[in-house]
Amino acid sequence: MNGAPLGLTGLGFWLALALVAISIVWAVVKNQQMKHELTLKLLEKGQGLDTELLAKLLAPDRARGRKSAAEQHRDDGGFAGFMLILSGLAISFVAMVGHSGLSWPLLGLGAFTFLFGNWVLFGTIKEYNRQKAAEMDLPRN
Repeated sequence: MNGAPLGLTGLGFWLALALVAISIVWAVVKNQQMKHELTLKLLEKGQGLDTELLAKLLAPDRARGRKSAAEQHRDDGGFAGFMLILSGLAISFVAMVGHSGLSWPLLGLGAFTFLFGNWVLFGTIKEYNRQKAAEMDLPRN
């Protein structure tokens, strides 16, 4: 019966992860539903809507806010670096509080993952700043 609390902890983790995923999907669907209801109410009132405004209301969120390649790279690299930093901290924490005492190999893996995450994050920020500076130096017509 020693494994029962650990099993319940795993179950709780997966349930929390599922709850987060479900709430994100629910929020996105609710947002789209509210936009469609607003469009329907505007059309029912008979107010004149030009086709551009109607297309903007019905367009998905991703179609409106197109990001440049530099911004997309910054967002993706920032997320990857942040996740590596968090996993490095978690691995280091597990290495320090494990049942068998301090685990040096696991602590080294955690430190490496943490440092690699910092390298990815700061490299992404540096590359983004370089690309933005290059865009500013381009002559405008």
